[in-house]
Amino acid sequence: MDSETGVVPKKKGGSDKQNEKVAYAWKVSKDLDFLALLEAENGLWTEDRKHTVKYSLCHKKNGELIDQRKSGLCNTEPQNYYWKWHWDYGFCGTSSGYKAKIYNDPRFFTDWKWQIEQCHTMYKQGVTFYGRKNIPKTRSHFIF
Repeated sequence: MDSETGVVPKKKGGSDKQNEKVAYAWKVSKDLDFLALLEAENGLWTEDRKHTVKYSLCHKKNGELIDQRKSGLCNTEPQNYYWKWHWDYGFCGTSSGYKAKIYNDPRFFTDWKWQIEQCHTMYKQGVTFYGRKNIPKTRSHFIF
């Protein structure tokens, strides 16, 4: 509900089920940017969405190459970096690796409201989300 008008935003072209989830995310956050983040991460608004993410275990920090696994496989050429795949799930692309405590909680796939609350907590804590850079685009996916 918009604090001034009392209107709850809706996803343009969204189903009743999607807009129920949008309304709950709004109730939790009162923040259009949070809704836009969830839209960027998972435009289907499904709690069981799954997608793969590729990330490097080698990276540069202050110009120095860091080998996260101490594997000796990293060098200064990106094509030789050691890559790993993992899965991200749910409304906000929760990492099964980096956020295992949340992902492994039995409520993750059984209580969509709990999952949205966890997404909001991570958002407020400043967790890096892939979709954050798309917030300016996805804000327009909602109407009041």
